Formats: sequence, structure tokens, C-alpha cells
Amino acid sequence: MLQMRKFLLFILVFTALGQTSFAQGFIISGRVVDKNNKPLKKALVQAVGSESMGFATTNDDGLYFTAAVPAGKYEVIIKVDSTHCLAKLDIAPTDPKKRFYNFRVNGKNAELTKTDKDVFMETALNKMQGSTDRVDGRKNRKR
Repeated sequence: MLQMRKFLLFILVFTALGQTSFAQGFIISGRVVDKNNKPLKKALVQAVGSESMGFATTNDDGLYFTAAVPAGKYEVIIKVDSTHCLAKLDIAPTDPKKRFYNFRVNGKNAELTKTDKDVFMETALNKMQGSTDRVDGRKNRKR
């Protein structure tokens, strides 16, 4: 019985600490595109700060998502094939916890655009609107 209480206490403390650290962090996510606004697939996005770092790889739509990081100054390194691009990112303690950081890669530079618009949801909705497939696998009829 005592071991069970210790185990439950451990789980409770571990869960509380995990939620607290996540709640204090900022999510670095967004889209990476080339100079023609085409998504960069499988690009490595690395945000390096003095206290923390986050890593992600873009998907087929150029979207990436890192773990929570504390506020601070970050150097973002985007690796596409053998090319490395650099950008600076400042996250203030007063910034929204969920903000999207989009990068346009042009040679060795990456232009940063910050937005509160959910690029993940926007991409999903655009795909759904462009699809003619139904849930049951049949095609929609043209009107």
C-alpha cells in the first residue's frame, strides 16, 4: 500500500512538473517555403538559444513544430539539402504562447514572418476544399 502511494505521488508530481514547464514555454512552429513560396519538404529547423534549443523537420507542406522553449533570443538554422540558412528570432515573455514563425528561404538567408494565423489549420482546410473525395471514397458529383 505504501509503495502504491509513493508511485501515485511520483506520477502526480511528474505530471504537474511536465504541465508547468510546457505552460511556461513557447511553441516554435510554422511553415518554411522557398523564394517562390513553394513548401520546403524535409528541411531541418533548429532554434538555438542560450538556455534552450528546439528541433523539427518540415513535412510535405513545409510545416514544422518544435517543443516548448523559454522566451529569449534564438538563432534559427534551416538546413535544406546541403545549404544552411540563418535567421534571428526574438521571443518576448509577453508574446502569445502559440505564434507561428514562417520562413522564406532565399540562398543563405531566411526571411522571418510572424503571424497568429494558424498555418496548420489553414493548410488542412485548403486541402479539404481542394479535394473531390468523399469520406466513403467516392467522388463528389459536379454540379
